[in-house]
Amino acid sequence: MKLKLLYICLILLSATSLYPQFLQREYEYWGDDYFENPNRDSIDKDIFVSKISAGFFPKVATPMLFYFINESNGWDYSKGSFFINDIFADNTNPFFAQPQNDKILDNMKQKKPFSNDKKYGWFTNDKSRNNFGIGIKFDYPLHKIHTTISADVGIKTRYITAYTPVSIGEFVGYKGEKKKIEQLSFAEINDQHIYCDLNLKHPIYGFSKYNVSNNKIIPDLELYYYVIYGAGLNYSYFDKINVYEYILSNQNIIRFTNGEIRSPSVFKQDFDRVHSLRYHYNIGIGWHFGTSNVAGNFELIYRQSANSIIEDSDYKHNILLIRTGIDVVSVKNVALFYLRLFGIL
Repeated sequence: MKLKLLYICLILLSATSLYPQFLQREYEYWGDDYFENPNRDSIDKDIFVSKISAGFFPKVATPMLFYFINESNGWDYSKGSFFINDIFADNTNPFFAQPQNDKILDNMKQKKPFSNDKKYGWFTNDKSRNNFGIGIKFDYPLHKIHTTISADVGIKTRYITAYTPVSIGEFVGYKGEKKKIEQLSFAEINDQHIYCDLNLKHPIYGFSKYNVSNNKIIPDLELYYYVIYGAGLNYSYFDKINVYEYILSNQNIIRFTNGEIRSPSVFKQDFDRVHSLRYHYNIGIGWHFGTSNVAGNFELIYRQSANSIIEDSDYKHNILLIRTGIDVVSVKNVALFYLRLFGIL
């Protein structure tokens, strides 16, 4: 419900952007020749005009651009649960998106091993985890309605995690006494997918200086904030799952046979329970900077799943993306600058 209200507000914002003359100030400069010429009324004003638009909903002159983009997860929140007992009969407990409490996460941190033997097998190193994506983006401006159509495509790797409820067991201590032990299973799904997004962008506040020559708009300097919203889809081409057993209590006196507090229990290289085709909604805010030679942007985008990730479940993965982009032409211009600086060209 809240998301629907937010999209209604964005639609109203889009409508407002059709009438920017009430919210921004625009200045024009015709050049010294125009003001110094006594017959200035006869000068063709379409030859060259410099304009400045500043304030709320500025009129921007951002041209059609291709970007190289990269994105990473700044924050993610999953909800729901799923079962894997149809594939792994021994795992009968449901896996939940969130642990029962934050203390569990502290107890799952790596502890000093009882031995130096490396017996992890297909153990996944925490430091190697990285939710990272790269891609290209195409921006097509609609200057008359202060809107930009933005389409992007790329590849991304992300790790989806889930936890079973804590189970209580018993073991025999050094003196033959029974001691309780808390354990849980932890699932980690490595999801690699192709993503495609189609978004709309509206400038909301900033500054734009541009030139008009023979009815062509040429950007000079632009700095502005914008809202971005739209939808997209993911196509998963590779998924694997690791399941680990964790010891959460009495970790100083009991470990698994590998000397660690966790031990691998299940592994599947091709985990086919992940939906191949998934949909999502995007909403966020961005900042654009540009000159006649360089252009780029920085975006914070909240992406909400429209359908579940795992088949026959309600498990959804929502993320806050940190995305940066630089125009392809900018990359070429920067490269040429350094090549000339070092005398290579």
